[in-house]
Amino acid sequence: MRIIALDIDGVLNNYVHYIYRKKSEHKIGSLDFMKANIDPWNTRNLSYIAKNVKDLRIVISSTWRMYYEIEDFNKYFSKFDMKDLVIGKTLIRLSSDFDTRSREIDIWMKENSIKKEDYVVLDDHSIYHPTHPDFDRFYQTDCNNGLTYTDACNVIEKFDTEWKKPRFFF
Repeated sequence: MRIIALDIDGVLNNYVHYIYRKKSEHKIGSLDFMKANIDPWNTRNLSYIAKNVKDLRIVISSTWRMYYEIEDFNKYFSKFDMKDLVIGKTLIRLSSDFDTRSREIDIWMKENSIKKEDYVVLDDHSIYHPTHPDFDRFYQTDCNNGLTYTDACNVIEKFDTEWKKPRFFF
């Protein structure tokens, strides 16, 4: 099993999406709020990763895990050909400290016997210090763009160093 520890804000949405999205009257915790606040383009790039990484599963490390159940994420992601990929959420500690988030991810990986080479952490914040032993498993997105196609290809390469980005001819 391969795992992506997934942040939402800055990965599956982005600054431009926030500016131009339809303002949602819905409260966080509702699927309508999720639809309005997650960028479909960023989600398609996550789907691209899922199609290219065998046996991929997702663990939610975002603060969104406090407002949504695993089934809610799976329901949303199923619209992007990612059926039942979300299998868990990291621990919830009452801290927004990014060092805490990295420790929550580390604990989840250890408790579930996930080897270092079998996971990648996706976040728009630098939650892993370069001296952290698993820093090479961390991939940071730019919150202005969220998860791009180039990011998706780079994440796939973290799972499979032999994988090569397809060449497109126009």
